[in-house]
Amino acid sequence: MGYLKFKGVVLFGLLVLTGTAWSGGFENNSVGLKSTAMGGAFRAMANDWTAAYYNPAAFALIPDNQFGGNSAFLHYRNELIPNYRRTAGNDELETGFFNDRSIYNPHKIFSIPSAGLVIRTPAAGETVFGFSIYQPFDYNISWTLFRPLTTYGARFTLPEDQYGTNLDVVAFQLSAGREFQEEQLYLGLGLQILRADLVFSEILFRDNPTPFDYRPYERIPQWAKSDGHGWGFGLRGGLLWKPNERINVGFTAHLPSNITISGDSTQLNFYLPDVADTAATRIAGYSLGTIGFLYSSGAQINALADFETKLKLPASAGIGVALDVTEKLTVALDAQYMLWSKFDGFEFTYSNFSQISRLVDTAFLVDGSDTTYIRDWVTQNTAHPVDWSNAGRVMLGAQYEASNLFTLYAGSFVDQSPARKATHFTPNFVDTGDKYGISGGVMFHINEWDFGFASQYSSYPDLSITSIDSDNDGIDDSFPGTYKAEYFETALSFIYRF
Repeated sequence: MGYLKFKGVVLFGLLVLTGTAWSGGFENNSVGLKSTAMGGAFRAMANDWTAAYYNPAAFALIPDNQFGGNSAFLHYRNELIPNYRRTAGNDELETGFFNDRSIYNPHKIFSIPSAGLVIRTPAAGETVFGFSIYQPFDYNISWTLFRPLTTYGARFTLPEDQYGTNLDVVAFQLSAGREFQEEQLYLGLGLQILRADLVFSEILFRDNPTPFDYRPYERIPQWAKSDGHGWGFGLRGGLLWKPNERINVGFTAHLPSNITISGDSTQLNFYLPDVADTAATRIAGYSLGTIGFLYSSGAQINALADFETKLKLPASAGIGVALDVTEKLTVALDAQYMLWSKFDGFEFTYSNFSQISRLVDTAFLVDGSDTTYIRDWVTQNTAHPVDWSNAGRVMLGAQYEASNLFTLYAGSFVDQSPARKATHFTPNFVDTGDKYGISGGVMFHINEWDFGFASQYSSYPDLSITSIDSDNDGIDDSFPGTYKAEYFETALSFIYRF
């Protein structure tokens, strides 16, 4: 097959694949400086320790031992203008959310470090080994959006992290790459031990189990925060094919992983309405020491519990082509597809409750009422489902070796949102639509050392959510409002060859 004909076939194949394939979600596509600067288009030309993530087969082409490190600094700029109201006939009723105000996530800079080692050992023959530590998945967001209406009760002070997700998945990966057909075919494999850490907080609204069925007392706020971790295993595989000296073609696959996350510090706070002194309470016959009085007394019920949930990480597959246009210029095009439909959110199962407020104890009640249903109400499991779709990512990058002293990089990418068809949308995961990004960087070469700097910018479209209970099952599915998002990333890197 001629050179131009082959190039046309490969590019056509990529375009066919990317016609239905993008990416998104909470995958970290910025492991290493070169890939960050090239928009992630690194699958077919991974030539340093970050090949552990992008294509383990490329280890076989690394000519020397090396040790490298990278730190990405992320700044999320998210905005939410709430419109969380309930309707009664033709009237829109306030709920206690900061409606019609621009609320921003805390302006923090998050650091994502990674490092890796590549070793060519004579004992292993042509097999090249590597060990690396990096984060294949990462997400961090928090919001302060709510304060109970003054008619509900003025005593309450809710935590600031009312809605939040801090998810980190760290991979400890042993990789190996080997040549299987001289100067043409290379295969690689990466075995992972995965550590997942999750801090998840949200406000739920529970039906008031007593006859206070008029606003704003019919719904009782529950704030829950779970903090835990878990371990799992992962597997990455790669193939690198060199049909000629100027073209590399890379194929990669990542198997799905299930990680059970657990912890012993779940906080559950319930904020009961303060209407005990109203005529309605007296007319209803809720005297001091009754269950009815408890649910109208403005009390706060607290509890601690163990929890367990399952993190379902998606499988992925990708293809990339790198073309040496000249001796100094290389252009790369990648496409990746991820099975995000596997991730269905979090369902929290609670156990071993402790420090439950004495208000739940029977001793608090003077009328001898059975408080079993109160305890059941407090200890109920919670769920945060998402309905994501499979998605993918298209990346285009370029590398230009300007001189022996430095190399320039540039790139761009498009991500398809896995939440594009979602009926559940809350501030815990803000993925408003297909995002676009541009990036660039430079790597300086000083003897055995490489030092680099890269920067990336990503922009999301604005998204307006209008419904609360989209399926009319009595449970709020979405948080209505206008969502806006963008993020900035800066990466610093070094590599030492020996």
